Amino acid sequence: MKKLLAVLVAAAMLTVGVMFAVGANAQMKIQEAFTTRPMLAAGLNHALALKSDGTVWAWGKNDVNQLGLGSGAHIYSWPVQVYGLSGMSAVAAGDNHSLALKSDGTVWTWGDNNYGQLGDTRLVWSYPEQVEGLIGMSAVAAGSDFSLALKSDGTVWAWGRNNVGQLGNGTTSGGACWVPEQVPGLSGVSAISASYGHVLASKSDGTVWAWGNNGWSQLGNGTSTNSSVPVQVSGLSGILDIVAGDCHSLALKSDSTVWAWGRNAWGQLGDGGATYNYPIPIQVPGLSGINAISAGNFNSLALKSDGTIWAWGYNYYGALGDGTNTNRNRPVQVSDLSGISAISAGGDHSHALKSDGTVWSWGRNDNCELGDNSNFSISRNRPVQVVGEDREGFLNLGESSQREIPTSTTTTKSTTITTTTKPTTTKPATTTTEPATTTKPAVTTTKPATTTTKPVTTTTKPATTTTKPTTSTTTTTTTTTTTTTQTQTKPPASPKTIFSTGRAATFLNWFLFIVCFGWIWMWF
Repeated sequence: MKKLLAVLVAAAMLTVGVMFAVGANAQMKIQEAFTTRPMLAAGLNHALALKSDGTVWAWGKNDVNQLGLGSGAHIYSWPVQVYGLSGMSAVAAGDNHSLALKSDGTVWTWGDNNYGQLGDTRLVWSYPEQVEGLIGMSAVAAGSDFSLALKSDGTVWAWGRNNVGQLGNGTTSGGACWVPEQVPGLSGVSAISASYGHVLASKSDGTVWAWGNNGWSQLGNGTSTNSSVPVQVSGLSGILDIVAGDCHSLALKSDSTVWAWGRNAWGQLGDGGATYNYPIPIQVPGLSGINAISAGNFNSLALKSDGTIWAWGYNYYGALGDGTNTNRNRPVQVSDLSGISAISAGGDHSHALKSDGTVWSWGRNDNCELGDNSNFSISRNRPVQVVGEDREGFLNLGESSQREIPTSTTTTKSTTITTTTKPTTTKPATTTTEPATTTKPAVTTTKPATTTTKPVTTTTKPATTTTKPTTSTTTTTTTTTTTTTQTQTKPPASPKTIFSTGRAATFLNWFLFIVCFGWIWMWF
C-alpha cells in the first residue's frame, strides 16, 4: 500500500510539473506572437514615438507636460520615456496634449486640458491618465484642442473644444466638452484624422466624410460653409487613408494615387498651379505607387512603395527636406532618405521611420522638435537622425515595414498616427513672395482676403488670442478583410532574467522528476 501511494504521489507531482511547463511555454509563445507596429506622431512643438515593445517616447516642448514626464525641463532635445505607459499600440499628438491607445482598447491622455481635450475636468495632466468610458477603441486622433477615438464597431467619439463644430454633434458651442460623446449619424468608419478645426473620416465603403471649419473648403463638399455634422466629400471613392492639414486635406486611393483639396496658398495641394484653393478634390499629378500620406502645417508628405518620401508646399523652415528653403507647388524628393516605412508631419517639422527602426527628422527646431540634441535655434532642411535615450547612440523603435495597399476598397484599418502643426508667421526675404492671408476668425465661413506680402496666418483661438493653432493627422493603417483589428503588445523582457518562463518551467519539471524517481527508488 505504501509503495502504491508513493507511485500515485509521484505521478501527481509529475503531472503538475508538466502542466506548468506546457502552460508557461504556451503563454510565452502567445506573448511573442503579438508586437506593436512602431510609429511616429508629430505635434505642434513636440513629437511622440511608439516602440515595438509598446513603450512611448517623446521630445520637444514640455511647458504643459505634453511629454508626460510629470515634471522636468520645459524642452527636451532628446527622447525621454513617457511615464507609466506600456502595452501601447498607437499614439497621437495635438497642439499641447497627447494621446495613446492601449492594446486593450483603452485611451490614455496627458498635457494641456483647457478645453477638455483630455476627457476630464482637470486643467493639466502631468502623467498619462485613462479616459473614462472609452473601451474597445481601435484608433485615436488629436486636433489642436480636441480629441477623437474610433471604436471597433465603426463609431466615432469626440471631446474637447467645439467652436467651429469640430465635434460633429450638430452644435458650435465655444465651450468645452469634457467627456467623450459619440458623433451622431456616423457608422462604418475605418480611419479618422483631425486638424486645427476640421475632421476627416473614411468609411469602409471607401467614401470620405468631413465636418468642422470650412473657411478654405477643406471639407471638400464644394462650399466654404462650416458644418457641425458630417458631410460627404465630393467625388471620392475607393479611399484607404485620409489626413487633415491646417486648412487642406489629403486622401489616398486604393490605386495608390493622392487627392487633395482646400487651401493652396503655398502649393500644399501639389497641383503645380496658382489656384488659391480647391473646394473639391483634385489628383496630385506625378504621384503613383504611394503607400502613406501626411499633412503638416502648410506642407504635405507622401511615402512611396520604394521607400522614398516626396514633399510639397511651404518650406521656410526646411519642412520639405530637399536641402532648400524654397516653397514647392509640385512634389520633390526628400534628400538622403530611403528604406522608409512611416512618415509624420507636424508644426513645420517632419519625421520618418526607417525599416531598420531608426528615426529621422527635419524642419523647424525652435523647441527641439527634431530630437537630434542640437541647438534649439537651428532648423534643418535635410534629415538628421534622432539621438537615443540620455543622448547616447540613436533612437531605435524596432524593425518595421510598410503596409501593403490592398486591392479591396472595403478593407478596414486599425492604427492611426496623428500629427499636429503650428502656424507660420514669417517667410524669408530671399524666397519668392507667395499669397498670404490676413486674419481668419475660427468661426467664420468667409475666406480671408489675400495680399502680396509674406505669408502670415492669424486667428482667434480663445477670444483674446491671435495665434492660430493648427493640427494635422496622418493615418497609417493595418488592414483586415471585414473588421477593425487591434494589435497587442509584447511585454518587454527584463535584461536580468536568467531563465525565460518556459525554461524555468522545464527546469522545474525535470527537478520534480528526479525527486520523485529517487523517492520511488527508496520505497522499492
